[in-house]
Amino acid sequence: TLNNIYTLSYMQSDKATPMIMKLSELMRYMLYDSNQAKVPITKEILYLKNYMDLQRLKTPNEQHISFEVIGNTNGILIEPMLLVPLLENSFKHGDIGDNLEAWVKSELEITPKFLQLTIRNSLPKTPKKKDKQGGIGLENIEKRLQLLYPDKHKFIAEKRIEANEFYASIKILIDPKS
Repeated sequence: TLNNIYTLSYMQSDKATPMIMKLSELMRYMLYDSNQAKVPITKEILYLKNYMDLQRLKTPNEQHISFEVIGNTNGILIEPMLLVPLLENSFKHGDIGDNLEAWVKSELEITPKFLQLTIRNSLPKTPKKKDKQGGIGLENIEKRLQLLYPDKHKFIAEKRIEANEFYASIKILIDPKS
């Protein structure tokens, strides 16, 4: 990300300044807000949007990235960085930076009873090799959900070959007292 912003700055692009601000907001959330037990969901949403914007910098090509928020976010609190790993996973294991036809589609639905983040991404044309520590991200998401929301969550992560996509969803029952 810093290399991309450096290049924009070097080229005196108008995109450099807003991207520096987005990176600053990401870092602020990670360093300060993530130390709190719960944060307004609007802060998590801002992180997700900034992350997607920074991912768009990785290639000059137009990318097919969408994110939609449905419902009322007012007063909704969640544990910080709860939804982030799912989005990061879609970029890490998809091929959006290399394939002009690749895509990431995200939707966050909030109702008075639940919130649900659904992320779908195209599968890479050639499978990517996992790094040495790889393969534990989805497992860690499930363990964290079990600790934070025992019997109040549903987590799905599956490769859908027939649709040529990876599908992941976190659904959390909202406690009106929290």
